Amino acid sequence: MFGLPLAVLVAWPLRRIRSQWLHVAALALATGLAFWIAVAGMGGWANLLSGWGVGLFAGDCAAIGRAAVMPMVARRNGRPPTPPAKGPTASW
Repeated sequence: MFGLPLAVLVAWPLRRIRSQWLHVAALALATGLAFWIAVAGMGGWANLLSGWGVGLFAGDCAAIGRAAVMPMVARRNGRPPTPPAKGPTASW
């Protein structure tokens, strides 16, 4: 309910940028900041300083998830597929 709309809002302006690491960094920053603001908003100023851990954790999780799908995105991004390995092959 929270992650997909945020990911769409972050990814839409980055459509033309081919560097997937910039996408990972932007999603991590946006997710961490959004969670930090949400935690701070729930508890007022008392949670503003203590909510950074939740934001950091959420940003890291989003970055790991986005980095995990980089090989799928790279194939659709115009990179040529890797050639098959040369050498003897075993046929059973």
